[in-house]
Amino acid sequence: MQIIALDPAVLDDLRAAIRQDLEEVLRPDARTAEARNPEPLAYISNAEAIRLLGVSRATLQRWRDSGELPYAKVGTMIFYRREDLETFIGRHLVGGRAER
Repeated sequence: MQIIALDPAVLDDLRAAIRQDLEEVLRPDARTAEARNPEPLAYISNAEAIRLLGVSRATLQRWRDSGELPYAKVGTMIFYRREDLETFIGRHLVGGRAER
């Protein structure tokens, strides 16, 4: 076995380079996530819709009951298509200028 003596500055540089390489390898990469899941989920749960729209469960229920907001029901779970939520929001835009 051969023993190699390293200058402390060289050892610090080596440690820093290894740490940087590890951080890059372990860092979540947005491009990698996109490659695995290129499109967002087409359906959003009731709880997520409440959070996204900032409304109560009762308000969503009222919109479903009135037919304003289409939904799907699987067992006791309620889901909305992302495009239906976007259309619904678009119908309720108030003032301002639309982006061109």
